[in-house]
Amino acid sequence: MTPMRHTRALLAIAALLIGLQTVASAAFFNTSNEPFASRCNGPQGAIVVARQKGMLGTAASARLRALRAQHNPAKLKRAVASFRRLQKRHLKAADGQMRFPRTMVQTLDGKLVQPNLTRALQTKAPIGDSANNLTFEYVGWSDSDKAALQNYLATAYPKAKLIYGPPAFDMTVKIIQDDTVDAVQGGVYDATANEIHLPALSGNFPEDTYILLLLVLRAFHDEAMLYYDAWEDGMAGAAAYAIQMTPGVSPGFDIIDPGPFYCLSVYEPENQPELGNSTFYPASGATNMLIWRIAMARAAWQKCWIESPTFFSDFNNAYYAAYTSALPGDVPSLRELAAGVLPTVEGTAFSAWYQEQFALDTSVRAGKKLYTWNIPLSDAVALVSELYETLPNGDEAPFGGQIRTIYWDYQRENQLFAEEGNVIDIPAGGSTPGEGFLLPTFFNIGGAQRLTVQMDVAGLRRNYLYSYGERGFELSENNLYGAIVGADAGTINAEGGNGLTDLAVSRGVWGARITTATLSPLKLQVSFTDTGGQTVSRTVNIGWDSYELFLNTGPQATASHTFTYDQNGLYLMSLPLQPQTSDLAATLGIPLAQLLLAWWDPYFAGDNKYRLYPSFPAQGLGSAYWLRVTDDVPVNLAGIKPDTGQPFTVALGGGWNLLGCPRTESVPLADVMVQRGDLEAETWADAVTDHLVQDDVFGYSQSAGYEVAQALEPWQGYWIRVLVPTGVSLIFPATTAPTAAVAR
Repeated sequence: MTPMRHTRALLAIAALLIGLQTVASAAFFNTSNEPFASRCNGPQGAIVVARQKGMLGTAASARLRALRAQHNPAKLKRAVASFRRLQKRHLKAADGQMRFPRTMVQTLDGKLVQPNLTRALQTKAPIGDSANNLTFEYVGWSDSDKAALQNYLATAYPKAKLIYGPPAFDMTVKIIQDDTVDAVQGGVYDATANEIHLPALSGNFPEDTYILLLLVLRAFHDEAMLYYDAWEDGMAGAAAYAIQMTPGVSPGFDIIDPGPFYCLSVYEPENQPELGNSTFYPASGATNMLIWRIAMARAAWQKCWIESPTFFSDFNNAYYAAYTSALPGDVPSLRELAAGVLPTVEGTAFSAWYQEQFALDTSVRAGKKLYTWNIPLSDAVALVSELYETLPNGDEAPFGGQIRTIYWDYQRENQLFAEEGNVIDIPAGGSTPGEGFLLPTFFNIGGAQRLTVQMDVAGLRRNYLYSYGERGFELSENNLYGAIVGADAGTINAEGGNGLTDLAVSRGVWGARITTATLSPLKLQVSFTDTGGQTVSRTVNIGWDSYELFLNTGPQATASHTFTYDQNGLYLMSLPLQPQTSDLAATLGIPLAQLLLAWWDPYFAGDNKYRLYPSFPAQGLGSAYWLRVTDDVPVNLAGIKPDTGQPFTVALGGGWNLLGCPRTESVPLADVMVQRGDLEAETWADAVTDHLVQDDVFGYSQSAGYEVAQALEPWQGYWIRVLVPTGVSLIFPATTAPTAAVAR
């Protein structure tokens, strides 16, 4: 693909938002694949029972066949094995139970059978009417179990209506004790038949009722269900936590322990791009990412509930009022509804906030991936690594490899020693294919500090922050702690809870108790002031247990530039500072409705890799965009300037990439180093000789079009072609004496 082809595409920039239909390997699939703004044609995560013509109902045998084929207990137990690893190391309670309840739908000739919804649309009866109610019938239960479940719902159901709003339809739901449902399957809500199928009670009644509540909330939506797991399962799971934790609803329920899916306390280290996919349940039944996606989607929607306790009911009311047959699978429209009832989350506009919650990205991004669930402990970090490939149709397959780790100290100068070693073996088969575990422990390293765990495998590199020495488990230990990225010393102040005043930050980390008693959901305003007096702030919604918070900072600077309209008004541009806001319209000073900004996504499946803002989140330094202006646009940029005493690394994917200059001064291309995986970095000239990158790098001007660049200039963007399918890293050299050396 040549830059000239890119030029022709940019001349029609307003038409860049083109959906990509994925290859269907399941009953329902994405019809448009925009990141954070996809669309689909049906409930991708549902168990599908195909009815035959003339069948009056769905035979029990047909339901059982679908359950075994599409929700296979043996494959689910592979996910359970991941949880058992954490239990064996006392990182999760021994009595925690892994269950995966799902919705079931019936189809006829490939179309959903929806008697309740069809009746409502034909009679124009309002969906979600305030008078709607669910009535429950119990089938197959002993008298004592039936009484226990009735008593539970007598308390939980009214609270569910307050938090989730009224049900979509007024109807009777059968709650059936079904021995064909395996314990690990958890249960099923058959939306066509209005039936909840559950295994026998396990003896852990609080956990049993949480599963029941999840399925009851599925019955609230019924045939008006949201089509994406990240929305339907994520919202139901988060709302069920809120209901179950209400005093008096479920005595003995502990969201933290056993709480196998609760993860809000470690949300920030786990929030990684690999979480995204169109469904939690790939067609092949792969479960590498199942636990993590369920947990993180619930945690993301919990943050919305903490922002506003009426969020779920407000959203459902707006959803029912706007309901069309396409709406359940239309993420752009669903986002607009959510933003209408919740304009801001954690101090950020809902739309911008949403695009930073990777578990809510329902697009398919094909390729090999490494995801690591990293649990910070006081003197160690638990690393559960998943190595897998996402196919263009959204299916996934694990593969094996060997991860090599490096543990960097807070100055990223010294590699630390861990007795457990620097290798994580990832098996290709066995009980946990594609998954490895390591628990590196650190002693005598100079006290609490910010550590970075670097991982390399299969041409992939990932870095994970870890707040060593600050995690607390006992009641007297820290329940709010974290790391500063870009500074090592300063003070923390916080508003919310008991507040924090001038808490010292040392070696990039800090920790304290924000509440005297057990932590419960609240909103915090946290500020960090460095030794030079510069302050950065974040608003954050936190839940139960504890919370690890990351704050990004660095030397603050300003830079100005004017994008002058000339000829076609096109600029291949970048930003030399990291903006203080993720809102690119605000950064450029162009109203969103008038902003024409495009980004080329090298990791996106398909030929059309262009994204038109705001269908993509703001990219980091070193990225570039196409900007089209219709008049002169002066930009006064305030942001963080990268440390010039340290090299700056930009990761690039295989093929063409848009590259920006991450410095405020010109950088000769000959000074840039190129690194493949964890191999030794080499000069640009050697990388060209070794066929890592194409020699010519192209800039663009309105007068001359594409031109070969010898240096990378601030505010400019460039096309660079990577010849290695797994990508490379470009390393921009330090331009001043190392900061750490000056400090010493």
